[in-house]
Amino acid sequence: MKEQVVVGGSIQKQVSKFLDRHRPELLERRLGLYLCCMHDQEAENEFKTAYPEVLRNHTITSKIVSGEFRFDKMHFIEKALVKKIAGVHESVSKIDEGKIRELVEELSKE
Repeated sequence: MKEQVVVGGSIQKQVSKFLDRHRPELLERRLGLYLCCMHDQEAENEFKTAYPEVLRNHTITSKIVSGEFRFDKMHFIEKALVKKIAGVHESVSKIDEGKIRELVEELSKE
């Protein structure tokens, strides 16, 4: 899947379609969900919006791992949107690697 910049609190359409198409299979598996989000105040609401309640309730673990804006990976319009909406003018990373490790460890437990 091609890397995409998402501005405005929604997940990629491909991810939503995958979740809808494969929901029965996902509900039969150990499931962990995560969200990359740069707006700490809005993170919980964005997580609830991103994933259907039935999947959120089925998870073994879920984490909000912060996020990043990578200007080197953006085209002109994406950069302009990030600058205008987020007020960020250069690449920044707030990814919480500790939360990512926790997510993996929790999924690895039996």
